[in-house]
Amino acid sequence: MVAAMTSETGNPAGGAAATARIAFSSRDLPDALTPAQKAAMWIEAASNAALRLDIDCPDRDRFYGACDTLAVGQFVVTVAEANAVRVSRRAAHIAQDGNDSVMMLYHLRGGPVEGRQYGREIRLGAGEAAFFDSKDEQMTQARDGGRVLGLYAPRRVLRDCGIEVEGLVAKPFSVKDNEALRMLVGYLDVLRGSAGASASLAECVSRHIADLLTLAVGRGAEVRERASGGLRAARLAAIHREIACHAHRPGFGVDHVGKALALSPRYIQRLLHEEGTTFSAQTMEHRLAMACRALAGTQEGLADIAFRCGFGDLSVFYRAFKRKFGMSPGRFRRL
Repeated sequence: MVAAMTSETGNPAGGAAATARIAFSSRDLPDALTPAQKAAMWIEAASNAALRLDIDCPDRDRFYGACDTLAVGQFVVTVAEANAVRVSRRAAHIAQDGNDSVMMLYHLRGGPVEGRQYGREIRLGAGEAAFFDSKDEQMTQARDGGRVLGLYAPRRVLRDCGIEVEGLVAKPFSVKDNEALRMLVGYLDVLRGSAGASASLAECVSRHIADLLTLAVGRGAEVRERASGGLRAARLAAIHREIACHAHRPGFGVDHVGKALALSPRYIQRLLHEEGTTFSAQTMEHRLAMACRALAGTQEGLADIAFRCGFGDLSVFYRAFKRKFGMSPGRFRRL
């Protein structure tokens, strides 16, 4: 499933210099089509890729499928789901396209996700991941709304990271017990929600992804030490994500983020300080941005807006707003 749609952006091993995005869902097809017709069109689109595959949807009468793919630098990130899809890569496909990329498949939620390669059969539960090798025959399938995240990486990049692909293929491992992998999944989620990046930024993001993969599954102290910057970047991304999601909550503080990410409050403050900001400044930025949206889009009272955006005191809201924008909330609304 992931393998088919990922390669719609081009060969993952091709090393694109910036970002490109493709999203495709059977729900976007005309309502006049039957589920079986939508399945046929979805399969045709998914099969027309740089990575050759056989795709089958056993239950076409109830079919739905969706895929959101982002190519960034040397990597391709895909989130896909379907009620029932089976993807097979055979010797003829390998001979035809010569693709040697490696995929990390992570089970996000939903029904079972299964795979087979190197004579090993695995079943991934939510929160588990496994690697699959495009140079060898393989099969993956998802049922009952299985939702997965796939990360395609050029083989040479993994080799440079000290990652031994053959020892990882078709062996499930838990992201719960691996901080670097948890951070990688969170980092990829942040990337999917962002806009397109310049070539220089895409190159930087690629390094971070490679660093996190190295820390997660690479071998050797030297390569792991070189990769430490990627973990720091992912931790910062996770911290900013937590602040953005929860800044509006009453009493929200650095302790809440520390508990959610298993990081000490002092370490969080240090990372933000090295970035040139503080926890309180970031929290205030998000609260004020939320207040601006509310002032422009609703007729709520100022006190209601202040409390809904996380300000425990109306006077604090007024002072912070005026300091940031040079005017009162009331005047901002009247503009």
